[in-house]
Amino acid sequence: MNTMRIILFWIISFITEISYSADILEGHTLTEVKIQGKPQKSGELRQSGNKIKYIDWNLSEYTGKALTILHLSARPATENSIKTLIDALRNSNDKFDKTKYTTINILNTDDIPFDFIGKFFGESRAVDKYEEDFIKQRTQSVFVVDDDSKAKKSWHLKENGNAIILLNKNKEVVFFKDAKEGEILLDNDKSEKYINKTLEIIGE
Repeated sequence: MNTMRIILFWIISFITEISYSADILEGHTLTEVKIQGKPQKSGELRQSGNKIKYIDWNLSEYTGKALTILHLSARPATENSIKTLIDALRNSNDKFDKTKYTTINILNTDDIPFDFIGKFFGESRAVDKYEEDFIKQRTQSVFVVDDDSKAKKSWHLKENGNAIILLNKNKEVVFFKDAKEGEILLDNDKSEKYINKTLEIIGE
């Protein structure tokens, strides 16, 4: 009986793993996602004078452009996990034709652990830091906050992890990696290859 339970457990785990990795496949169109704008809670960040407003964000609005989508967990391990890739993207920013390419950053604040006070202050700190990065950035990158895991659920991404998706102008997946919490998203070599692949896609 115990043996049968163990077998069933592994079968269910295997099926679940498949279902959570099947939504994003290279060569397939990425599922559209919409995130409602809520002040300092969710949506796309837009500069309005000295203030930042949050507006509705919809992936369907991006047409005819190559896209890098960075889906980021609002957890401490994320900064180290994405540092190498972020540095590579920033250093290559001048090479990207902005009329044909956009980087979209999605911060998932729903990943912050809930412990009454901790959830509230953790989310506030994460959003404040994200807003600071948004103000400092000098590119045409898009910054989005997702407080309800809409993108993660739609794309079946790993819990508390970080993901990168490269789409061509037809929104077909050219590259995808979904890293677990604490895992380096892309190392130096893979980041360089990613940049080269992005430039290739932009040029098509």
